Amino acid sequence: MATTNGQTLSERQRGLAVCACLMAQGDLERLEPAMRSALDKGVTVNELKEAFSQLYAYTGFPRSLNALGVLGKVLQAHPNAGWQEGKPWTRPAEWDDAQKAYELGVKNQTQLASHKQGAVNMGNTQEQVDELCDYLRTEGYTLRSMWPKGESNPFGQFFIGQSYLAPMDAANGGPINVTFEPRCRNNWHIHHR
Repeated sequence: MATTNGQTLSERQRGLAVCACLMAQGDLERLEPAMRSALDKGVTVNELKEAFSQLYAYTGFPRSLNALGVLGKVLQAHPNAGWQEGKPWTRPAEWDDAQKAYELGVKNQTQLASHKQGAVNMGNTQEQVDELCDYLRTEGYTLRSMWPKGESNPFGQFFIGQSYLAPMDAANGGPINVTFEPRCRNNWHIHHR
């Protein structure tokens, strides 16, 4: 995975991550040129299809289908670009049954304790994950917030997924900002009736 200039991630890998990031945000305007750039850097058509179809569990079907539609538009507009098709892609069978698709999405979400840690568990190094997060942030592909993110939530046992706490006025016992990673759920409160 080492590349010139000592980078851990290749331009191809970065291109795929940018497309996934913009798809997750629903930013179709920026997704189209990012897709062309990624395809030029060696990302295959089927890798994009696979990424967009796998992300449905986190972003919902509309964003997955919209991204696949943009990909179709890009391919139709540039039929002779020479982009690689890659390994064959098949439409997930679960998409034909809304209940099965929902159940699979819930199962996948609850099995991931933390997306960054999950990426390490799947064989990436912590350095690669950190580099990718820094790259997406510095290049302006992540969403910005005026609220501080804080540290990992010490009450994590009450959450499914990762959350963070940032005291806003710790000296005076003021409010605390809680940041949720996508699809994180809070199981803290119990409402009777």
